[in-house]
Amino acid sequence: MAHYHLRKLIDLGLVREEGLGYVADKVAIENFFLFRGRIVPFQAAYASFFCVTMAAMLLILAMSITATITSFEFIALAANASAVSVSVYELRRALRTVL
Repeated sequence: MAHYHLRKLIDLGLVREEGLGYVADKVAIENFFLFRGRIVPFQAAYASFFCVTMAAMLLILAMSITATITSFEFIALAANASAVSVSVYELRRALRTVL
């Protein structure tokens, strides 16, 4: 049974025979972690973090008494929006390579 599966891995190019044993030739899954039995890309954690911080920033601004946005708040919102867009783009790219 083990020989059958090793042959399959060799045919896929993931393992190669070397000397008296076998060596993993490629990394099959990279930049992923296991969460509750599911494989999740690291970019999902980044995208979640930046989405939560963006929502918190918008909530704080909506609850503020003043109706004006300072330059610091504008720069913080712009930086967070760009971080959200980059992390979501990288998440989509990581999911396309796996699926």
